[in-house]
Amino acid sequence: MLENLKKALGEALDDEYKARATYRVVISKFGKIRPFVNILESDRTTYLGIALIISEI
Repeated sequence: MLENLKKALGEALDDEYKARATYRVVISKFGKIRPFVNILESDRTTYLGIALIISEI
């Protein structure tokens, strides 16, 4: 069960990484506009939280 959790968290982390890359491209093309700047910051928090959980298990 723990391995399934690690796998799921790894996939979630990968999804967050891909989303952040997408938002960064949008921001680089159009500037620091909402909602992309806000989403990028929110995703950063989520990404760091998932990474912390993974490091603890």
